[in-house]
Amino acid sequence: MAKNARDIAVDIDGFMKKKTLNVWTLSWAQLYEVTERERIKPAFLEDFRATLKNNGLEITYGINAIVIHRDSNFGPQEYML
Repeated sequence: MAKNARDIAVDIDGFMKKKTLNVWTLSWAQLYEVTERERIKPAFLEDFRATLKNNGLEITYGINAIVIHRDSNFGPQEYML
């Protein structure tokens, strides 16, 4: 049975903390694995995004990959032209 968005977000947050990751990129195939789903509907993706945000994480859905990252300034750079 597919996990709900909250449980998945908690698992991802724990995984990223354990691995000390600020950014995690996944293929779409990996996202299907992580969410234990055969199909992912747009409504689930929006719910998933909101749930991750509650855990201090942001997500970007690309064509080829998904990027999950901490909502923090983890790689500050000074901007110079």
